[in-house]
Amino acid sequence: MSRRGTLVLVLLLGWTTPLYAQSTDSFPLHLALAGMMAAHGADLSTTMYCLGAETCHEANPFFAPLTRHPAAAGAVKMGIAAGTAWVLLRHHEEHPKLVFWTSVGLTAFYTGVVIHNARLGR
Repeated sequence: MSRRGTLVLVLLLGWTTPLYAQSTDSFPLHLALAGMMAAHGADLSTTMYCLGAETCHEANPFFAPLTRHPAAAGAVKMGIAAGTAWVLLRHHEEHPKLVFWTSVGLTAFYTGVVIHNARLGR
């Protein structure tokens, strides 16, 4: 792992640990949510890169019009990610396993999108 990757991991752990140190059960969830947020950001970054390189197109018809305005695209994409994390956190008490695995599944899905976009961007 590069120094930058290690620094990002340490910052994520440092950011999530104090916020939820009082509840050891929710710590894995918060790491999964941090991974989901990072995957959303990486999806945004790789999508905008390959759009700029003209090697891909936005597959989401609702998001496609925003790609002509990078700041709006970033605000909407990360707003959706934050909203998703908020909804998952809100339902964590009632459905802890479902919320955890949903966040892990979303992380895996967006990681696959990032890998696909990175291959198209070459």
